[in-house]
Amino acid sequence: MHVTTTVSSSNPPPDSTLQAELKLKMRTEIGNQTFQFPADTIAKMLSPKRLLSTYVNKRLSEPEHPSLDDHDFLIEQQEVEAAFNNIGDIPFSVPKEKGEKPSYPPLEDYFNRCIQACKAVYENLLTSITDRKAGDSKVGSSKASSSKVDGSEASGSKVGGCKAGDFTLKPRSECWFPDLTFYSFNRPTCDGIDDAHSLKPDLVAMREADLKTGFGASWSDPKSLKKLSHGQIQLAVESKRNWPEMVQQAGTYARALRSTCPGRVFRLVFAHNCASHTFRLLVFHDGGLTASEELELTEPVGLKSVLKMLFSIMLWQDAEDAGFPCFTNGVDYNLPYSKEQSIEAKHMKTLWHSKCSRGRGTYVALLRLGPFEDDNTKRAQPPSNPPGDIALSQSSVKATDDTNPSVHRRNPRRGTAKSGSGSSPASASLPQSTQQHSSISGQQAQTEVPEVTADPKYFKEQLPKVPVRVARYAAGGDPFEGLSTCIIKMCSPSRAQRSQEIDAGTASSDRFGVCTTVSSFQAVFASGRPVSNSFLLPDDNTVNHHWSIFSTLGCPSYPDIRPKMISIIKELGRSLEECETPFELCECILHAVIGWFELYQSGSLHRDLSIGNILKLVEPRLDSTPSIYLYKELQSRRKAANPSDGDVTQSLEALTIDPKVTQKLDDLAEKLQKAINDLKLTQCKSMVSDFDQAAQLATYFKERSVKHTLHGTREFMSTRLLDALRIQTPIVQSPLDEFWAIFHTLVWATIYNACLKESPSSLAQANLRQQFRTSTANRDVFILKIATGIHPRDTKYSLFLRVMSPFLEAWLEALRRMERYWAGAELDGALTLEDFDEQAYQGVLDFVQVWKTHREGLSNYPGNQ
Repeated sequence: MHVTTTVSSSNPPPDSTLQAELKLKMRTEIGNQTFQFPADTIAKMLSPKRLLSTYVNKRLSEPEHPSLDDHDFLIEQQEVEAAFNNIGDIPFSVPKEKGEKPSYPPLEDYFNRCIQACKAVYENLLTSITDRKAGDSKVGSSKASSSKVDGSEASGSKVGGCKAGDFTLKPRSECWFPDLTFYSFNRPTCDGIDDAHSLKPDLVAMREADLKTGFGASWSDPKSLKKLSHGQIQLAVESKRNWPEMVQQAGTYARALRSTCPGRVFRLVFAHNCASHTFRLLVFHDGGLTASEELELTEPVGLKSVLKMLFSIMLWQDAEDAGFPCFTNGVDYNLPYSKEQSIEAKHMKTLWHSKCSRGRGTYVALLRLGPFEDDNTKRAQPPSNPPGDIALSQSSVKATDDTNPSVHRRNPRRGTAKSGSGSSPASASLPQSTQQHSSISGQQAQTEVPEVTADPKYFKEQLPKVPVRVARYAAGGDPFEGLSTCIIKMCSPSRAQRSQEIDAGTASSDRFGVCTTVSSFQAVFASGRPVSNSFLLPDDNTVNHHWSIFSTLGCPSYPDIRPKMISIIKELGRSLEECETPFELCECILHAVIGWFELYQSGSLHRDLSIGNILKLVEPRLDSTPSIYLYKELQSRRKAANPSDGDVTQSLEALTIDPKVTQKLDDLAEKLQKAINDLKLTQCKSMVSDFDQAAQLATYFKERSVKHTLHGTREFMSTRLLDALRIQTPIVQSPLDEFWAIFHTLVWATIYNACLKESPSSLAQANLRQQFRTSTANRDVFILKIATGIHPRDTKYSLFLRVMSPFLEAWLEALRRMERYWAGAELDGALTLEDFDEQAYQGVLDFVQVWKTHREGLSNYPGNQ
């Protein structure tokens, strides 16, 4: 599934071209993860809900993914059902003319009459419950009087709220949608998403409070766009003649809604088929699309079903009902760093937001740490203008998301902004394989990463402090002590990959060359429900509910369940392109290579190294030294890491080989330990980050999919992996492939260096960059040229590249030597963990030796101390 990043162009293609590409992208993203349910089921999915008390006992095996059946629903409470059943028929006026546009006025009229009916029945519901409670109190029922709630209760309702079953109903004016009005629109919104042309939804629904003179609409908060006379779109409506095209178009609206509210679980689009005058409510979520079954707007049963789904939406009481997690409102954050403690933080800057309809939807932001205002405890104050080129340790972004069964590719360029600026991050010089509509002049094209624009006034003033699930915390006391900022990464991995980043990050946290993970957790709603799309999906039996909207795709084997996972990172990083000298760049690569090995020793294979997740630290980490274990100690640590996991222990013990091989690994480990100790490293200047594709070595060779799913960014993947992808040959991703990815990252940072001391021939330099971006198949020839074919006095190329060339040549030869040694290893038999260990020790040792040999030559560059 391709999730391309669009960049600006001085001559963008016509709207129709962009729309066609975007709709095709939505179809590819959603794939076959499309399901349909009866309207009553959709109404329950959208209704305010609470977990059943029996849930924990029922689903012990996987408590992080409650199904729809694990909930109780407000829409099914006796008083609510009785009130809804009293609503009379609300007819839909079929237009006399055929087509999309003639349908807009009757749709607007119908939906608004439905909203008014829902508001009236809600008021009647409150009145009937209040009257009944008052009658009960007259006969001295203390039980009835205790059903009144005040503002101190978890529901957030004020005095005067009343109970329907176990649910608290707020006054209409305090509900999530105090009012909602549909408008015929069919014109461009005032904001585009990801540099795409503005979308034109047929109808939009907004809060009446959003509307002022000069009616306009935007996906983002109008205040952030300085469009105070505009309203923010809450729901979009699309009318078309066929469902496949409808779903693709609606997917572009869902993508826009997700862009403005990255933490939300679902996005709603109303779909009207103008040929048959039927209706579906489309619920887009991180795992695909869930829709209501087709409902006829000319039949009373269909009309009543549409009304019931709308009523569920109008029953929303708070942010949880609308699908928002409780730890943030998009501006304020409540970050846990132990089981009992959390810290306040505020959004400063969005560093990256992957814009898609289905997938991980990675969101990365710089946060300012509290306390704020009323807390007397003081922390260091952040700079008034945060570093513009900050790049999160987790901010590498996928060019294809994790729904492709054959390869996981990522966009090598994550958002960065010009140094010292306060603007939103921008992306420059994207690889051609992931770039659309880019300038061909050789200038850096830029694409804005939008800020999160959720309006805090619609969220609770105080974010609740609730337990989090699947949490891991850094050891020790306050990990934020002395810090003024941190990085947050929020994403929705697949169910199988849910704990990968947590496990890898916490096991290697604070090691030399590895980012420090302060905490990782699965987000929860205010009621304690885990944030996941599982309640929107069928159980494992997908056949009964699959909607074959795209006929060429079959039924999926399982639904794509995606929890919302959060990682809090301590350090800030910059792109390696910002290294000022060749010496600094290679030193950063040295520390990153050691960091990769620290991650490997902790039990993980990264599998996605690129320019986006090997970062230069903004502030070097002091008093940090590498820990290189001898081989016997490494084996002991592996077995001790999972003492209660019999499968893992048995797997590791089964991989023991003969003493000769063990002695060889002991010798390699001793050489590497001595070589790194001789460097006398006392501070760390770079880090490896982003572990969402990491694999656990203890079980790596037992996984069935290990030979069929390759990970990485194409521009940085080894030729071996690319060849396997091209001819569809199953192979195992190994440490040698990791070293090739780091080498290609070094090449990228060299030819894209942003701190050149002179202005080389723009044509020659541009040609190098163009070849690296577009000629993946011929990359080996290109790399050989820049490593061996550039004369030290050839001024067509930058001095930076000329100084780097001997270093690149030496490391290239070391990698090729390893490649020759391991050639055909998989033909003779599957690689083992001991083979991996040998590659890891040898690869790091080779790089350290290259560094020792060439570091003096790297100093022949202006600016070296």
